Amino acid sequence: MRAGPKQQGFTLVEVLLVVFIVGLSAGLVVMTLPEGPERLQRESQRVEAALHHLEDLAVLTGQVHGVEFQGGSFEVVRRVDGEWEPDRTLGLDLQEPVEFLTDRRRGDSGPQVYFDPSGVPVDYEIVMLDGRDRQSIYLGDAGQLERRR
Repeated sequence: MRAGPKQQGFTLVEVLLVVFIVGLSAGLVVMTLPEGPERLQRESQRVEAALHHLEDLAVLTGQVHGVEFQGGSFEVVRRVDGEWEPDRTLGLDLQEPVEFLTDRRRGDSGPQVYFDPSGVPVDYEIVMLDGRDRQSIYLGDAGQLERRR
């Protein structure tokens, strides 16, 4: 009996499987690449808009509102009966978390930034990091907000 010709090369299924795996790997690499300074710029604009919103809210409601920065996120809080409590009614969250460099110069357990009913914030600088990119938002004691690179 004679054996059939020896098969050489790959089958279509094997080739398609390799192409699929390479494409999936390339997609994962592209999705994990940093977006660059545009992402940090977008998120700093969101934080700045949230601060403006809280400033207006403090004046309109007569309640003290603040922002507490924790690692890669921030939480909006308000002062009720002498205690800070989360205020989730505003829906102010970061879409793409970045790292915040903050300090507690006052030494208390309250938020780093707060607005009293007059709308004037504490004098504070918020530093946001995304890889090697850096963006700062400076809150002056006269109530002005200024973004710096």
